[in-house]
Amino acid sequence: MTRKKKQTALRGGPSALVVSITLHVALILAAGTYVAIKVIPKKEVVFEGKQVVRPKMKLQKLQVPVDVKKKPKPKEPLVRQNIVANTKLKSAAVKLPKLRSMVGGAGSGGSLGFGNLGFRGQDGLFGGLSAQLGSELTGTFYDLKRDQDGTPIEMNDQVYTAAVREFSDSWDADDLDEFFQAPKKLYSSVFMIPNMPADEAPKAYGVGDIVEPRFWVAHYKGRFEVPESGSYRFCGLADDVLLVRVKRDLVLDASWWNPVGGAFSDFTSHDEDHLKWPVYGNTKMRVGEWVYLKAGKPFEIEILIGERPGGNFSCMLLVQKDGEEYRQVPYGEDGETRPVLPVFKLADISSDLAEEMKINPDVATLEGPIFGVR
Repeated sequence: MTRKKKQTALRGGPSALVVSITLHVALILAAGTYVAIKVIPKKEVVFEGKQVVRPKMKLQKLQVPVDVKKKPKPKEPLVRQNIVANTKLKSAAVKLPKLRSMVGGAGSGGSLGFGNLGFRGQDGLFGGLSAQLGSELTGTFYDLKRDQDGTPIEMNDQVYTAAVREFSDSWDADDLDEFFQAPKKLYSSVFMIPNMPADEAPKAYGVGDIVEPRFWVAHYKGRFEVPESGSYRFCGLADDVLLVRVKRDLVLDASWWNPVGGAFSDFTSHDEDHLKWPVYGNTKMRVGEWVYLKAGKPFEIEILIGERPGGNFSCMLLVQKDGEEYRQVPYGEDGETRPVLPVFKLADISSDLAEEMKINPDVATLEGPIFGVR
């Protein structure tokens, strides 16, 4: 009997051990699950709280209608009404140009479309306030006695001559930027200015009340065309400065103080007609170098005029084509003759402006070709 009870006790021992182990495993799993439940939700709550910011997204959407209100459409009709009203006022104030008789030669204004109607290419000897024909040269006026701000600077004949000479070496407008520049520009199609007070130039540019009539220059720049291919040369005379540049080369220095070169430029004419034909008394015409120009092709041209000591100013720019026959007039005591050359012009010249030019018919004529760009 005693052996049986012992066996029964041994059999029950392992079962209790298994139960005990199972309970411990269950408790461990339960504890781990509890820890996981406690830790993980806290991390998720912190993550969601930082990344999702709902109120800011709503505020950004509210900015869209605010921007739309800054450009209200109802204002557009009001602006258009103002434009129409201003246009009507300006149109009513515009004066139609007067019909005038024109002075020209063969091909008188036909290519430009204005000659027969008599529209005036420019209003004054130094140019007009607008480029009515589209082929005028644009002129800029400089007072070499003042700096950019209008402050007077020291100037004399030597300094003025050196400044003009420096410009003639480069033809770079930057060389003149240090001097006072007239606010408005003029547009000229002809350079035929009779002897007149030198203050007419600053007056024409609207600065006559602040610029003394000395130590000034005016630079004109644009394009021109020849009606026929061939060799051409410019001739003329100025009191004091007249320089002509074509195809980036100085082709004429017709300045009064520069008969043989060395004053305002390095140009020296080697033509036999240079200083041969009288213009004003014993003053002889300056003759430029021949340059070949092809018809139908626009060429750049720059012209510089200026006055050094003050007093009076005059300017005459003529053109001659090689092989062309011109009216001859006698000069000198040996019965020699000289040609009457046409005035270099880019458009027809009105009879009123031609009268102001006071052209000597034995020296020049307005009957001739037009060199405006077609």
